[in-house]
Amino acid sequence: MLDDAIKHRAVARAFGEMVLQWIQAIARPFDGEFEPAVLLVAIQQANCPAGWDGPPRPISTTAVSQSLGVSRETTRRHVITLEAKGLIERVADGLVAPSRLEEGPAALAARQELYEIVERFVGHLRAANIDFAQEDGPDLPPPGPEPGPVELAVLVGRTYDRFILRWVESAIRDFDGDLRLMLVHTAVLLANERPVLQDARLNAFYGGFTPPPEALRRPISINALAAMTAMPRETTRRFVAKLEARGYVDRKPTGILAHMEGEHLQFCIQRVIDLYPNIRQFVLILRAAGAPFAGRTARQSVA
Repeated sequence: MLDDAIKHRAVARAFGEMVLQWIQAIARPFDGEFEPAVLLVAIQQANCPAGWDGPPRPISTTAVSQSLGVSRETTRRHVITLEAKGLIERVADGLVAPSRLEEGPAALAARQELYEIVERFVGHLRAANIDFAQEDGPDLPPPGPEPGPVELAVLVGRTYDRFILRWVESAIRDFDGDLRLMLVHTAVLLANERPVLQDARLNAFYGGFTPPPEALRRPISINALAAMTAMPRETTRRFVAKLEARGYVDRKPTGILAHMEGEHLQFCIQRVIDLYPNIRQFVLILRAAGAPFAGRTARQSVA
């Protein structure tokens, strides 16, 4: 077992890549706009009673707004978009996402894509020698019965949705309730350290709270950042300016580089500390339910 200081940052790097890939995937049906997709996930989660049995529980627009820390006007605008696409319905007590949406071919294809994203995430953890993600890790429970392809796709989707919403709800408050500002911050951190993430030796070596030296980090241009987040260049530039005003990023001749010293470094460390136990629980829940993260490919598992 690696000590916690080494685990935390390697986990955060892999998590950042997983979040960006997930956001790009869920935003695709909305022409690259991810906020209504996150709102749909929040409504689906709120609708589900304990144990996923029984009739859905409607949720009001105000309650969704408060849970995500997003303004009511922004929430209302995205609700209109979701209604127009037939993805949610208004009932007497609030908003409901029809359960049939989770069972159709498009939904299952999206769940398969998500499984592949999660499997790559677990692969990064295993490459960094983080034991709880390994099939034979000392603190990993024995795998449960292997679910069928459809059951596995739904299991990963439901578990991931709960997990990611907890992260959004806790993290967005650090960014004035703005999902896009939070996304740009995550994207800058990931882009800067992607060369380290892609090298298993470096990822394990720089797993602790001391960030990699600037020579190993890569600045990202505004254009590349806009493409990475699927946002207009001018919108991306405004969010970078906000992060710069906070002292979170620096502008270099070659692009944007996170300022990994002082208060921002401490902020990132605390975020990682808060995130780590939730990631560990997420992986263990999936493994205990039979999700086969080792031994075969995602296509074989969720075909």
